[in-house]
Amino acid sequence: IKITGPSDAVSAVAIQCDSTAIEEIIITSGTSITEYAFSGCSSLTSVIIGNGVTSIGSQAFQGCKGLNSITIPDSVTSIGSSAFYGCSNLRDISLLNIVAWCNISGLENLMRYGTSSKNLYLNNELVTSVSIPDEVTVIPSYSFYGCESIVSVIISDNVTSVGGAAFSGCTVLTKIIGPSDMVSTVAKQCNSTAVEEIVITSGTSIGDSAFSSCSGLISVTVLDSVTSIGGSAFNGCSSLTSIIFNGTKEEW
Repeated sequence: IKITGPSDAVSAVAIQCDSTAIEEIIITSGTSITEYAFSGCSSLTSVIIGNGVTSIGSQAFQGCKGLNSITIPDSVTSIGSSAFYGCSNLRDISLLNIVAWCNISGLENLMRYGTSSKNLYLNNELVTSVSIPDEVTVIPSYSFYGCESIVSVIISDNVTSVGGAAFSGCTVLTKIIGPSDMVSTVAKQCNSTAVEEIVITSGTSIGDSAFSSCSGLISVTVLDSVTSIGGSAFNGCSSLTSIIFNGTKEEW
């Protein structure tokens, strides 16, 4: 069964019919998906949420164990607790805009569920490189959790915080560019042994143990704004062969 229509109407139909027979849902309008709206639709495989929906309620898709793909529009600003709990096969997540994605409250209620390896699509293209623009100041917790296709991350100098587990499970992330503290955080969250290149674009220091255990790290580029390097900052970086300092010999 496929159901298409406004969020409240689609939810009402799902309640009335045999919810276990629903395979596809397309929400064309409405401002919210209510709590438990599609909970228990175990045969549901695909959900497309149209622009205009701003919130996904708690437990909205709880127990939809067959769900493997969902489209999240730019308009969504919040995802309620356990909204996708029990969606053990959720793998493909589509979005249109990184800024809107990073402004969603409760991303952990989506990203920490589903398969351990996820495919994130931006405008229908699999994301392999993430560029966090100037409009973003905080990268939310779990925002790119388990996205194993990501190989590089570029973080704007305006970013001041990277939330917990934001890049955990990004096991093939090899290149990180951005402010010193943010790059260090990302390196620690992902598989640090896979990181090969680091470019520091801002910041005055590299903290203690910032990149320790990055055993695959080959190249580090440091701006002249950096004036101190903490103890054991590069301890265990056994593959490091190139250090580029964008300053004078005296500054080094």
